[in-house]
Amino acid sequence: MKERIKYIDLIKGTGIILVVIGHLLPVNTEVRRIIFTFHMPLFFFLAGFFHKPKEIGVFIVDKTKKLLVPYLFFFFAAEGYVWLYDLFTRVSFNITTLGEIFTGCEYFTNNVPLWFLLCLFEVAVLYNVIIRICPGRLFIQSLLVLIMSIGGYVLCWYSCNIPYFVDSALSSLIFYHVGFLFYKNREKFFISDCCLKNRMRQKSVFRIKKNWLAWGRILFLFVLFLFLSGWAGDIDIRSNRINCNYFIFIGTAFAGIFFIVFLCQQVNSIHLINYFGRNSLVIMSVHVPLFLLANYFNNYILRIGESVLYETVRVVVIFTLCSCLAEIMNHYAPKLAGKWK
Repeated sequence: MKERIKYIDLIKGTGIILVVIGHLLPVNTEVRRIIFTFHMPLFFFLAGFFHKPKEIGVFIVDKTKKLLVPYLFFFFAAEGYVWLYDLFTRVSFNITTLGEIFTGCEYFTNNVPLWFLLCLFEVAVLYNVIIRICPGRLFIQSLLVLIMSIGGYVLCWYSCNIPYFVDSALSSLIFYHVGFLFYKNREKFFISDCCLKNRMRQKSVFRIKKNWLAWGRILFLFVLFLFLSGWAGDIDIRSNRINCNYFIFIGTAFAGIFFIVFLCQQVNSIHLINYFGRNSLVIMSVHVPLFLLANYFNNYILRIGESVLYETVRVVVIFTLCSCLAEIMNHYAPKLAGKWK
């Protein structure tokens, strides 16, 4: 099996923690708004790292196994889980939610984050088509991606919704494209990388200088992100809601993305967060349904009122349950979690 790159798992782990926290926070909080400016673009960007152009039919089959199979499995698993929970708590289950997967709606009542798997499938297939029809023509590829991304943004401003998150896929295509190019040329961007053997031979004084440059760039990106996020409005990629100028939108997202990428590359590994990164698909697909269990645990067992302790307990319970489910799926049903050898 190919060795995993630690800092990429750390990026994914950081991203999935932001996703869970973003969903736990009240809707109108400033921290949640800031997280939403870049956390899903980060995952599209990361997905672009591993894009391998293939014949279109072969590519669709591959992405169907890795994205659509988990999409369908976790949708119906969540429906069954909520039905059992409602039966246990004597609440009337809303059977109409079973049809949401076939209607192209933007909100899966019992498992909202699954939108990302379908949207990522569309982004990846669309990008593969662009690569195949314009092989080796980077300028044309980039121009097509930019036009489509701006097109998705225009659809938002004219309130034109395309079912099955197609408008969101258009808006997000640029992050996937830049992620693909970035990873392909990553050695040009990383000031210091412990994974590259030639960097290990540098003199210690030179390495310290490089280290300061790396941390200086990280600090600059963080300040730039905070500045731009103040101009970015309410952003929700799922519903293709972008309430700001297009260039503020992508500028804020990329500042946040590169801040996280370079920070995680510099740190390289934090064991627990890397673990979350390795299991990010499962955590993304189960954490919202598990809110029911976390709330029940708090309300009827711990009985803690809403407070910092309450939110901390919810986060710990959610990640503990997600980790347990991830281990079960890794051992008994890895393919349902998108892990195909």
